[in-house]
Amino acid sequence: MPGNKLASHHISTFGKILARPGLILVILFTTSFMFGASAQASAPSSANITLQMTAGFNAITRVGYWLPVQILLKNHENHAFSGTLSLQTFTGLLGPLMPSVVSPQRFEETIALSPGEEKHISLTLPFNVDPFNPRGVMAHLLDEHGKVLATQAQNVRTLSSGDVFVGLLSDRSTGLSALNAVMLPGQLNTVVTTPLDANTLPSMSTILQNFDVIVLDDFTTSELKPAQILALQTWVNQGGVLVEVGGPEWQRTLSGLPPDLLPVIGRATWDIPAGTHLLPPGSITVPSAGQQPGADAVSEPIPVSLASTRSPGEKGQGSPSASETVMAVGSIPLLVQARQGQGTLCYLAFDPARPPLANWQGASTLWQHLLQRTLGDQLLISTMAPKYTSGPGGLLARGGILRALQPDLWFATLILVCLLFGYIVLLGPVRILLIRRLKLNYAYWNWRIVVSSIIICSLLTYGIASYQKGAALVNNSFSIMQLNQSGSAAHITTYLGVFVPNQGDFKVQFPSAHLPQPVSSPLLAAASMQTELNPSTPITYQSHETDVNLLNSGLWTFHPLVSEQDRHLHGAITTHLALQDQRLIGTISNTLATSLSDVYILIPHNVISIGHLPAGATQRLNIPLPSISTQANPLLANQIASHNGLPANYYPYTDGNQPRTEAQRHVALLSALNGAGFSFYPCNGSCTTNAILNLNKSLIITPRPGAPNVGLENGNDPLLLNGSPATLLGWADQPLDEVNNVTINGGNPRGFHENLIQMPLNIDITSTQHIPPDLISGRVVDVQGTQGNNVEMIQPGIYTMITGDLNFEFDLSNVIGPALHGLSITVPNTLDHLTPRMVSSHVQASLYNWQTGNWDTFPLLRYTLTTSDIGSYLNADGHVLLQITNQKAPQGTVILSRPSLNPIS
Repeated sequence: MPGNKLASHHISTFGKILARPGLILVILFTTSFMFGASAQASAPSSANITLQMTAGFNAITRVGYWLPVQILLKNHENHAFSGTLSLQTFTGLLGPLMPSVVSPQRFEETIALSPGEEKHISLTLPFNVDPFNPRGVMAHLLDEHGKVLATQAQNVRTLSSGDVFVGLLSDRSTGLSALNAVMLPGQLNTVVTTPLDANTLPSMSTILQNFDVIVLDDFTTSELKPAQILALQTWVNQGGVLVEVGGPEWQRTLSGLPPDLLPVIGRATWDIPAGTHLLPPGSITVPSAGQQPGADAVSEPIPVSLASTRSPGEKGQGSPSASETVMAVGSIPLLVQARQGQGTLCYLAFDPARPPLANWQGASTLWQHLLQRTLGDQLLISTMAPKYTSGPGGLLARGGILRALQPDLWFATLILVCLLFGYIVLLGPVRILLIRRLKLNYAYWNWRIVVSSIIICSLLTYGIASYQKGAALVNNSFSIMQLNQSGSAAHITTYLGVFVPNQGDFKVQFPSAHLPQPVSSPLLAAASMQTELNPSTPITYQSHETDVNLLNSGLWTFHPLVSEQDRHLHGAITTHLALQDQRLIGTISNTLATSLSDVYILIPHNVISIGHLPAGATQRLNIPLPSISTQANPLLANQIASHNGLPANYYPYTDGNQPRTEAQRHVALLSALNGAGFSFYPCNGSCTTNAILNLNKSLIITPRPGAPNVGLENGNDPLLLNGSPATLLGWADQPLDEVNNVTINGGNPRGFHENLIQMPLNIDITSTQHIPPDLISGRVVDVQGTQGNNVEMIQPGIYTMITGDLNFEFDLSNVIGPALHGLSITVPNTLDHLTPRMVSSHVQASLYNWQTGNWDTFPLLRYTLTTSDIGSYLNADGHVLLQITNQKAPQGTVILSRPSLNPIS
């Protein structure tokens, strides 16, 4: 239905642009001729009602992300005003009359202004636009009769997918300009900063996903609201990087943060001596433009904050993993890093924005190293790799969810067939049989029987239709609940399939904390059922609910929606787990308001079945690890399917079938998360196995042209949460996502509601015998040689090197077993045509010696490096640094998988 394709929901891809160059030229020429090149315009407004709008973060955002819009309205009348504020996105050049292409999708809020009242209004809308420049938001203020009283349009700068967006929460307006001078790998991407404060910091993690990094520097965190703190916690757990700057004002900055956002415990202030080195040990120092090599110190004393690092689980289950002291002077930590879920917490003991560091020429290099340590793989993606917006809820990678949400209509169809068959039988054989058996007068009774049959069938049909009008209204839903590491808060993405049997208008009402949006027509191609999306589907924000209005819905149509929310949970899931002698031991407690079914603990290559976890229960675990499948890179969802007696890639909807049990539906939904039931053409199949996915960032990245074609490796499974040693997976027996409070036209429709829980876990290692492969894997912390795609990541955990250096860090802080006597590090070669002898001839492996401060070279034989010198290469925090170097480009490109480490005791 081309007429139903929303401009606001088109997928922004360079492939679509290149495929229609003629159309683009015509549109650009036409819009330029008709409207000129004005960057911003406003229609004539009522002199008595004024409207001012600020869109985005200082007019900066990303395509496909949720965009905050601030509106200031003032009523200059001497009487009250009632009306509607309506927002729409636009694409193309904006002239003096109207925007060239305005999305028909509207986001509205009812307005009431007293005489002389001034009101601030905050709205949020998905910035889904076509890739023409400039792009922006248009606001209309309408009275009760629909007359436009005021209009304003604002252009928004859109960042490229490779740019690093940094939010600065600081009470100072200057001092962090060195961030903008950071040279990112690839040269084409840049660091973009924008100031934030307690008024502009979003209170939902979905909106915070615009940012890659947020810096807290000399900021009064106690001014933040609880919802903003929760949003920060959830954003970090989903992969965000939070940098907390100490220094003289450390108390003001750190005191307002909860324990699970603090990698350190602040104590006092101190001055460190002049000449202290301020770059991490083992760094590959690449001076920025105009900077002298080796400028890693200042000639004056530096005020720092004194703090102690946290141990694992300190201050509760939700506190970060063990903090790593990356850089220190004596016993004073200067740079501390800790993992929290999928994200990272960083603490700087000194303030780069204060003298004497404010004008330090090494500041940009420090920030460069900090970004490389925390963003790692993200910075190694080639700028030439095609990038696509993944759509609402990442549906371009998991579109099979939509088919799973469609209702099974066989019973309704059977009723219609039976009615038709009964009507025919009653008018035919039954009528004749009655007349003959009862020897009735044919001329007298024939027409009476016919009329009676028609009346009976009509009444029966009307009664069934009246019942079906309510009973056939269906809302099936599937929620993915990513719990924070504390286990008591979650980010929830809900996929809803609303099925309406008759024509008319339908209002889907969500609680106010939800951010819902309809799914556009291009994403519905895989649906077997008739789907419909009215291009003017308005979304109305109210004080206690958000309404999605399905206008002029057709007969028997399917309307998919996606909603996101952050939510505090009553209770939590807590675990204390360890691997010992090929067994998982420990406890898992569930204090949530519901029991969990089909609970699994996932580690690379392996699935450990827990089973049923009742509410309020604590289970002791002592489970042997299953043997690893002999299949090549078996997906964890297929292992779960096998555990339930089902075939691999179980997805019955493709054949028009339905799961017979709830457990089968769970497996089918896990297969949909792995890409079953949907194919995105640029991925050449399922994006989960053929592309780099960051669905929290709404991003799909396919291999650049000419890149080697390699599959999913090294335990990079779609069901594993990135950056976490293990993932808990389970299904809530009772919904935790408020889906029961979603109504349609004020009523509760029937349908199933599935809640999948994902939670990052920490697992201690108390025995180093037979550790599962890839459980301790390397993390990129530094790189040199990214110019010209010399070093890049082409698939999750797959790296190519022409020339350059790549530093990986291994975290052994959770190895608490017997004393270690050695380390064995494997650096797998992905392509078979490179033999071990060839690799060892020009690929160099080195370990950082913490005692001498040098890199020690080791032979890389059959992709393995082994050492027994634990004291030199394992630091006090339990970390090992590995450097891989390829200095001989003519001998070919090296393609390596993510290294893994096996401790030897």
